[in-house]
Amino acid sequence: MRLVRLAISDQLGKVQTAEIPVDFYGLSPFKLKIPQGIGMIHIPLSVTSVNGKEAILKTVGDLYQILGGQDAVNLLITYDNQQGVWHSYLNEFSRDSMADRVIKDDTGIITVMKEPVVLELRGRSLGNHGIASIQLSKGLNHVGIPLKNERVNRVSDLFALDGVKNNATAIIVPNQGRFKVVAAAGDDGDILITGGQSFIITAKSESQVRIGGISWSDALRVKLGTAPVILPETSTPLLAIQGRMIDEHRQPIILPFEVTIRNGLSSGEESDRVQSVSPVYKIRGETDQAGAFTVTKLFFQPEQTIAVNDILHLETQVGQAELRVPPIEYQVTGEDIQNGLIKLPNLVAYRVPQQSALWQNYPNPFNPETWIPYQLATDSQVSLKIYNSRGACVRTLELGHQYAGHYRNRERAIYWNGSNEYGESVVSGVYFYTLDLKSSMETQTLTQKMIILK
Repeated sequence: MRLVRLAISDQLGKVQTAEIPVDFYGLSPFKLKIPQGIGMIHIPLSVTSVNGKEAILKTVGDLYQILGGQDAVNLLITYDNQQGVWHSYLNEFSRDSMADRVIKDDTGIITVMKEPVVLELRGRSLGNHGIASIQLSKGLNHVGIPLKNERVNRVSDLFALDGVKNNATAIIVPNQGRFKVVAAAGDDGDILITGGQSFIITAKSESQVRIGGISWSDALRVKLGTAPVILPETSTPLLAIQGRMIDEHRQPIILPFEVTIRNGLSSGEESDRVQSVSPVYKIRGETDQAGAFTVTKLFFQPEQTIAVNDILHLETQVGQAELRVPPIEYQVTGEDIQNGLIKLPNLVAYRVPQQSALWQNYPNPFNPETWIPYQLATDSQVSLKIYNSRGACVRTLELGHQYAGHYRNRERAIYWNGSNEYGESVVSGVYFYTLDLKSSMETQTLTQKMIILK
C-alpha cells in the first residue's frame, strides 16, 4: 500500500490535491459477516490484515483468536475427509491439537457463535494466477469457493464444474434455519454464491476441481447481508460432545474410541422427528494426553436433529478389548442446544476381569454397615442374598443389570446397612452372603462369610 498524490484542476485553473492509498500488490477488501448461531464460512482471501491491523490467519486457532476467543465463539468445526471425522476447536487448549487445522484455499469452516462478528479482511487472491483448486475425496467434503467465477452464481452451478459433474451426488447448505440438500437447479436451498460461504459436497470418488476466476472482493459481491444461518432454539442439527476418559485410578486413558448414541426422543418432538425407531449414531474419536476428547456429529435430515429434553444413551467402546466404559444417559438441556456442546462427566474405563468373583466385605467384623466388593467377567443380572447362621434369608438386594467390570471401591461395591427386609437391625453373629449372577453365557452363585459384632 502506497500513498499517491493527485492534482486536479478545474476550468478556472484552480488546483486541488489529495493523497489516496493505492494497492500495487493486488490486495482486495472483503467484509466477512459471521452470524450468531451456526454458520458455514470460508476465508476468501490470503489474509494480510483484519480490521485494519496486520494479522496472521493460517490456522483455525488463528481464526478463533481473531473472532474474539471464548467471549464470542462456542465452536469452530472443520471436516477431516481423510479420517472421516469432524474436529471441534473449543478453546485455547485446542491450540496445536488436531482441531487446529491449517486453513487451505478451499477449507470450509462451521462457526457456532455466541454473537455475530464482522471481519474487515484484506488480502491477496487465492490460488495462482487466477486458477485455484477444490480437492474432493470420496464421501463428505466441506469446502469453500476460492475464486469468483462468472459461470458459478448459484449452488447448483457447481454441478457443471469438471470434477463435480457426474461425481457429486448432493451439495448441502444451511438455509431457512436447517441444512438443505441441493441436487439440481431450483431445489430448496439453491442460494446465490456471494463469497465467504462454504458448502458440504458429497462425492462418489476423489477428484480435483479446478476453478478459474478473480479474487472475491466487496466490489464484486451481491449484497445479501449476513450469510444463511441456523439459529438453534429448541433443536439443533449439530452436536459436539466433550469429555474426559480416565481409568479406575483417575489416570488418563489415551486411546481411540467409538461412541454409539441412541436418541430416546423427548415427548414433545416436532412432527418431522416422530419415528418408530430411536435414531442411532456412531462417532469415532481419540483422546489426547490428558484423556480429553471432543467428538462432533452433524445431522442433515430433520428427523435426526437433537432437541431439548431428548435422552441420549451413550455407549463407548475403547480401543482395548479388556477395557470397558459403562454406558451413561444424558438429558439434553436448552443450554446444550444453544452452545451446540454437551459436556459429559468423566468416563471411567474399567479393566474387565477374566472371571467373576465375590470378595470379602469390609470392614469385617462390622457394625452396622459394610461394603461387599465383587467383579463381573460378563454383563449380568445381579442379586445379593444375606443368610443368618440358621440358613434363613434376612435380606435380598436386587442390583439389576450390571456391566462387566470391577465393583470394589465404596462408590461401586454393594452397600448393606445391617437391616433385614423390614428395616430392623439384625443381631450379632455370623452371616453368609451369596451373589447370584445370570448372563447370556451362564448362571453362577458365589458365597462369602461375614460377622456382625455389636
